[in-house]
Amino acid sequence: MSAARTTFCERIATIRGAITDFNLRDLPPAPATISHNNSARIIRNGLAVQCFNIFEDFVKARTGEVLTDISSSGVQFRNLPEDFQWATTVDAVKAIDYQVKLRDKSDRIRYAQDYSEKICSTKLTSVQLAGITFFHSSPNISKDHFKDALSAFAVATPWPQVSGLCSRVGISGVPAETVFHSLAQRRHHAAHNANASVSEVDLIQSLLDATGLALCFDILVSKSTRLISKLKAAHLAGTPLVADQATIPLRFIK
Repeated sequence: MSAARTTFCERIATIRGAITDFNLRDLPPAPATISHNNSARIIRNGLAVQCFNIFEDFVKARTGEVLTDISSSGVQFRNLPEDFQWATTVDAVKAIDYQVKLRDKSDRIRYAQDYSEKICSTKLTSVQLAGITFFHSSPNISKDHFKDALSAFAVATPWPQVSGLCSRVGISGVPAETVFHSLAQRRHHAAHNANASVSEVDLIQSLLDATGLALCFDILVSKSTRLISKLKAAHLAGTPLVADQATIPLRFIK
């Protein structure tokens, strides 16, 4: 079982529990309910931020796991999809540049050395892909980061694929790009506007959106990882490894 999946499920369950345990629903306006409603508003705002943070942490951790899987598969770097090669070298350098500034000064040289060594390994037979390749070059994950990561894994038309999976799972019929935008906007509004008031309905929606996006990302990346790990010849540029999410079988346990 993926540690990233386990952590994600535990965190999402904790937020669901908090909504119920702490009665975060607004009470009818009255002098006696002012304190409760103000407190509930602050907590809901904080949990809305956490929903996006949990989603971000998951996609970072999960891509780190699959990069380790690909490294240990023995696949030759020259056989990897072109965009994937670019991401694990050129984009990884950008990630090092950003992340090293967040490290303690005493740790920066070693950090740069360790990850530069992983990039250099792409010239060798035994590849060690850098776990910070995706989603580590900026403070927050954007729609483009999300789409470009899936594209690097040779997933065709990422947004329609995610939308299709969300629909099949029964999570959302709204286009996935719109779902991502709404989730990020609620997070941004709650984090940067002291007067923000995320409703209980919106908070529950953020939970659903984070779960749907994380689930579909995981399905597509996991499918692609299995195919990438089996490449015995150079991947043909422009040829998707995951062309249609509808061909991925899903099993529902009720």
